[in-house]
Amino acid sequence: LSPTELEDGAVLASIAARHVLRRALDDLDSLQEGMAGGPFSRREQHQASGMVAAQLQISVDDALVVLRGHAFATGRSVREVAADVVARRMNFQP
Repeated sequence: LSPTELEDGAVLASIAARHVLRRALDDLDSLQEGMAGGPFSRREQHQASGMVAAQLQISVDDALVVLRGHAFATGRSVREVAADVVARRMNFQP
């Protein structure tokens, strides 16, 4: 290729790369917005873990184990138990 053709190719590749990057970033933004409260969000589980940790005066990691154990023992999902804790329908205070 001639120097001019190489330069033109580099400019076109740069333009295409910017468009691909912009599209990827737009898709990532919409994905993150949808996940903030979407079906795969763990926000409520983290909130519930903090609440249980405060109630029982244990670490947040241990509080998550308590939530999981309670969910298993009652045949419910961790998401359901966490929702009850955050809504203050359930607490683990002695």
